[in-house]
Amino acid sequence: MTTPLIHEKKQSKKSKLLAKGLVFFVILALLISFLLGKDSVLKFFSPSKNLVLQTHPATKIHWDQEKLIARLSEFSTERLNQMLVAGKEIKQWERILNKGHTNVVKEILSGFEEFYEFEHFPKGDVIDTENLSQYYYHAHRSDEHGHFHLFLLQNRIPSQIRPYFFKDSSNSHTHFIAISMDTKGFPVGLFTVNHWVSGDTWYKAEDLCPLIDHFKIELPQPSWLTNQWLNAMVGLFYPQIIDLLYQRDRVLEELQKKDSKQNLFEDRKLEVISEMPISVDNQIEAISAVLKMR
Repeated sequence: MTTPLIHEKKQSKKSKLLAKGLVFFVILALLISFLLGKDSVLKFFSPSKNLVLQTHPATKIHWDQEKLIARLSEFSTERLNQMLVAGKEIKQWERILNKGHTNVVKEILSGFEEFYEFEHFPKGDVIDTENLSQYYYHAHRSDEHGHFHLFLLQNRIPSQIRPYFFKDSSNSHTHFIAISMDTKGFPVGLFTVNHWVSGDTWYKAEDLCPLIDHFKIELPQPSWLTNQWLNAMVGLFYPQIIDLLYQRDRVLEELQKKDSKQNLFEDRKLEVISEMPISVDNQIEAISAVLKMR
């Protein structure tokens, strides 16, 4: 029941010409190396250490079961019961999909002959205009099959809440979490991304977190079960999403202190800001443990 293989994005005619030009350039460089001396040419083409771009590593948060239980204990019984219901829904959707030898990712990719990296699936994204929610699936990271990007549409944000950063006024959505999936179609992590990745209007965690519960996809397409599964995932991992958003803001604040002149929101060296591994079973087990203590 593995998910479809990822194909590299098809090359355009322009990129093919550039590739041919690069091959010609390399051959020419090798020829010159024999004429001028191999060592001097290799030195010339060797990249300087100063030119190597060092990416900012994402802040990784890990909760063992003891810490997870301690964190969940901070939430109300009502919230925990809501999370437990969401967890049971996820297991139900996965059981039903498994009977059909499929999973939430395969459902999204159904109907597409090939799955290309970076492309949005489905095309045009999934947008629930009534609930002002949006998502899409795509892939480009080596440690996963792909991930779901989840958004709230701009109209969902109360007018009194001012954005912290936006590139222009045409941005109609705000990103709040991404769900990392493995090759078997199971969720393995959550992470937040920088503004340039999603091109959204940016809100601080303190303003965005109270709106997370409003995410809801109530559409039959492209997969009713996958849509329901995503709704439940947001409910089940509500505490993790909150902590990742606040950690996202802390990381940006710390980096900004080091370089106050840099626009970190457009820094290509900063893509994933905070991330955390997750387990549906461990989450349900921890919630049940906390509820039994009350």
